Formats: sequence, structure tokens, C-alpha cells
Amino acid sequence: PKTLKVTATAEDGSSKTFDAVLRIDTPGEADYYRNGGILQYVLRQISAN
Repeated sequence: PKTLKVTATAEDGSSKTFDAVLRIDTPGEADYYRNGGILQYVLRQISAN
């Protein structure tokens, strides 16, 4: 796992920063990551058929 800083910004411009843990736990998650996300993965699967 890797720790990274995330900054969430509200519509009013206020923000909050916190640490998050980045993990890839399954082969499916690795596929999503390699394809740039779930949507891109699904679109590639559809277009391959």
C-alpha cells in the first residue's frame, strides 16, 4: 500500500486535506488501474466484442 495526501475542496472554496491509503487488492482492480479506470475498462471490453 501507498499513502498519499488528498485535498477535498467544497463549492464555497474551503478545503480539507487528509491522508489516504492506495491499494490494489485484486486482479480486477489491477485491470481497472491499467486501463485508466472502470469506465475505460468496460468500454474497451465492449468494443473488443
